[in-house]
Amino acid sequence: MSNYLPYPLISDEDGFLFTTDAGIEYRILTRPDADYFPDLEFAESIFSFSFYPANNAEPSKESDPRIECTVIYALVLIFDSRPDVVLSFTCSTKDGRERHRSILFGKWFSQYGGGYTRIKRSNPQTSFYAYTIFLADHPHSEQIKEEFERVYINK
Repeated sequence: MSNYLPYPLISDEDGFLFTTDAGIEYRILTRPDADYFPDLEFAESIFSFSFYPANNAEPSKESDPRIECTVIYALVLIFDSRPDVVLSFTCSTKDGRERHRSILFGKWFSQYGGGYTRIKRSNPQTSFYAYTIFLADHPHSEQIKEEFERVYINK
């Protein structure tokens, strides 16, 4: 991963919480998204993934490399516990930094994404940046690609 240790994760029913050295609490959330694909064999494996400061806290302006390794570690835990999971991530447009989030996520995937498949969709005109990731050897790999391409096509 990196030369830094991840922050300790607190697990809950929706994902994880962690607190940085600066005292900012972050939530890593996974929510079922089966309702979007009710007829698909792998629908129960689809989850949305999000990561954000909890309680509307402002993230620190200073770079904290431990946040990166903590998010990556959480993703590893998610895939280790459920190898059939399909995670969908849409960059928040809350503060106009969605393009930055997309670039950062792409960098992280390039660094740590060996063994995974990524579907990337972006439309800068609508500020839409989204990713879907799953294990490269997922038994429904081709169908996942087709379905997410179909969903993302007009965004």
